[in-house]
Amino acid sequence: MTQAGSPFRCYLYQSDGTRIRVKSTGVLLGRSVNCDVVLDDRRASNRQALVRAGSRRVEVIPMGRNPTRVGGRVVDVATALHDGDLLTLPGATLQVKVERVGGAPAVSWWVRTARGASYGVTRSPLIVGGGPADDLGIEAWPPGALALHLAQGALMIEPRVDVDVDGGHYAAGELVAAQVGGSVVVGEQALELHAEVFGRADPATVVRETPLPMDVTLEQLADGGRLVAVFSDRSIPIEVGPKRTALLSALLAPAPGDLVVDEQITAVVWPGEPGRGREDVGRLVDLVRLDLLRAGLNPFRVLERAPSAGVARFGLAPGGVARVVGPI
Repeated sequence: MTQAGSPFRCYLYQSDGTRIRVKSTGVLLGRSVNCDVVLDDRRASNRQALVRAGSRRVEVIPMGRNPTRVGGRVVDVATALHDGDLLTLPGATLQVKVERVGGAPAVSWWVRTARGASYGVTRSPLIVGGGPADDLGIEAWPPGALALHLAQGALMIEPRVDVDVDGGHYAAGELVAAQVGGSVVVGEQALELHAEVFGRADPATVVRETPLPMDVTLEQLADGGRLVAVFSDRSIPIEVGPKRTALLSALLAPAPGDLVVDEQITAVVWPGEPGRGREDVGRLVDLVRLDLLRAGLNPFRVLERAPSAGVARFGLAPGGVARVVGPI
């Protein structure tokens, strides 16, 4: 890796084919002989620009009096560099080569406070609140106000107090999928939510296209159940309680990916209890989504729910197979 904790490997290629690796401290370009790349041009400042690889992106930070350009565009603030970009400075044009260590494109999330400070969501869960033990402290918020979870490139908000997310009100314990560019408000203090994906893809599109399991098996046991979701690169086992097992059974028993109405769900989960309805199903869906989230899955992608229509379904990849085995 180019920098401790950075998922990027970056090189700068000069016109004669020589290259320099962006090391842990970054690469400093300028006219000073103390720079990593010395620019032989009187227009260049002693320190013209710094290229560095961070946890979210590779970027160039302009530092000189004369212009620094990325793809022909003058930049005067820290600017993301992508694979294939041309970085032009007085006396040099360099081609940028960026590789993501570990393969597939990944979304990086960060949050911005009301005062403009930004913090990467680099652990999951990330506890945000006004308490001394919270990972990210916001004095105006109650201790442990919410937890931010990363799952398959998506960001989930688990409120532990009542919050407003993108204008909607959510009670404690009500899981919410974060939207790129959205915000979460506790009291009068807001926290903005931002994301960037490696390469040039739209992060919102990448999150929407989170891979679905190719094969799902629900084993019904006397005291609950065991769900095994199989992806192209891994298999994920998830232990669930009795009622959650019944919900999953109701969703997986029909043809894979079929919408299941609440009446079918309540008949399986609460047989002989005609008073059960939409709110009961919604609460149980939230609990199963938390199980999926804690296993590292995007719960809103895997378990879809349309409360107003009173339907839900378990998401599978095209051609996916689902099976329910064993009696409860």
